[in-house]
Amino acid sequence: MEELTPAERQQLDGYYVRLRYNDEPVTIPGCRLPGNHLEGDESFCTLAAFKSIVDKFTPKNWKQECRMNADAPPLSTGEREPAGY
Repeated sequence: MEELTPAERQQLDGYYVRLRYNDEPVTIPGCRLPGNHLEGDESFCTLAAFKSIVDKFTPKNWKQECRMNADAPPLSTGEREPAGY
C-alpha cells in the first residue's frame, strides 16, 4: 500500500474481499475495525485493508528473499504479532 499513489489507492475503493474456508466465510480480525469492512458484514474486507494485511506477508523481491537466511528456522522467533492485522 505504501508504494501506491493516491490515485491508485482511490481505485481500490468500492471493492471487497471475502475469504471462505469449507464454504464458510472467514472474518479476518483486521477487517473488523471500523472502516475496514462492508457495513453490516465484517466478513467482507475492503480491498485496501486486505492488501495492507497481506502485504506484510508477501515478499517484495521473492528471488532475493528465498536465498537469504536459508539456514534460519522457517518461523520467526522474534516478537509475536496477532494474525490478521
